[in-house]
Formats: sequence, C-alpha cells, structure tokens
Amino acid sequence: MQPIITFEIIMTVVVIIAAFGIIAVFVAGTINKGRKKDKKIMKREGQNAS
Repeated sequence: MQPIITFEIIMTVVVIIAAFGIIAVFVAGTINKGRKKDKKIMKREGQNAS
C-alpha cells in the first residue's frame, strides 16, 4: 500500500476534471453566442453520459 501514489493519482484526476470543466464551460459559452443548435447536442451528450 502506497498512499502517496494514490493521492497523486486522485489529485491529477481532480485537476484534469477541473480543467476540462472550465474549458467546456468556456467553449459552450462561445458556441452559444454563435449557434443555438448546439444546445440540443449538449442535451444528447448529457443523456448518453448518464
């Protein structure tokens, strides 16, 4: 058992998810300004993910 490695993995995953979330929000914001069709696509992706 090496808690340090698992802690590093958890932190890395958290950082990746946070960065991806920020990028996704930023991209979605820019797309929504230009196109309204992408809202339907986002809903489809949300349903597929869950």
